[in-house]
Amino acid sequence: MKINEDFMRGWLVGFFDGEGTIFHRGAGRGKKSVATHISATNTDKELIKTCSTYLNHFGIYHIISPRKRLQNPTWKPIETIMIYRGEDVLKFHKHIGFISPNKVEKLLKAIDWINRPKTKYDIAEIKRLYWEEGLSYRSIGERIGIKGRTGVKTLFDRWQIPRRDRLVALKNHYK
Repeated sequence: MKINEDFMRGWLVGFFDGEGTIFHRGAGRGKKSVATHISATNTDKELIKTCSTYLNHFGIYHIISPRKRLQNPTWKPIETIMIYRGEDVLKFHKHIGFISPNKVEKLLKAIDWINRPKTKYDIAEIKRLYWEEGLSYRSIGERIGIKGRTGVKTLFDRWQIPRRDRLVALKNHYK
């Protein structure tokens, strides 16, 4: 039996609106990382399997995590289906989405975060200023609008840009 794509979409909207949740925590307030995922938990393995089949149809990568509930050993085990990669959260938004206003609001915040510009600095320009013009961290910071040398040093560490002092130390070590 071939299932209509609109049926699958409607089924997924109903399932995630009723059983699902969206979690989005931005960086800040002591949190260094950002976490976003859409998930649903249920005791019915066939329901989770159906959900997985329909998500696969839309090309949405997900994982299924079976768990035993430790609070009461007589309770049925549960399975959680989770969409956690940014590109797949975007696909979920494009193809499925939510109806619940609270979930829609959280999803839109997550989408804004995923689609944000990844960096406002031109890495090639910073490398040029450092290597070709020989500018210090502080001078580079003044040019690109970062106060102090610490912020520029952080960018170098994040982008794994080799630093002059490390290269000189290596050359001296192997003389």
